[in-house]
Amino acid sequence: MVSVSVDPEVIPDFYNESPSEDICLAHTCLNPTPVSPFSEVLSLTHSNYGSIPRYYIRTQLDKAMTLSMQDTTLEQNPPHKVITLPNSDHSPFFSDPSNLVDAFISIALEPIE
Repeated sequence: MVSVSVDPEVIPDFYNESPSEDICLAHTCLNPTPVSPFSEVLSLTHSNYGSIPRYYIRTQLDKAMTLSMQDTTLEQNPPHKVITLPNSDHSPFFSDPSNLVDAFISIALEPIE
């Protein structure tokens, strides 16, 4: 197997708060995803991976990656800071673009340590 596609039955979970015209656009843009990145073993070091502050944008209304799944991700790999988008689904660029841009701006304005 070289690639996988999202099961059509779970696609609505990616866009549960997004406008219908954006969902139509998304359907035309979805492509199969290569499998190889999912099986690659990473060796992360503090001097490389840990040297740059990482941020996590939490999507509060996400049905594709539930809050408990996001919590597990955050516990396993704590970021420098978590920014929560309370009105966003899995696709904040569709469901909450203004607040997503504000989150990116706040990250860009953070002082570099």
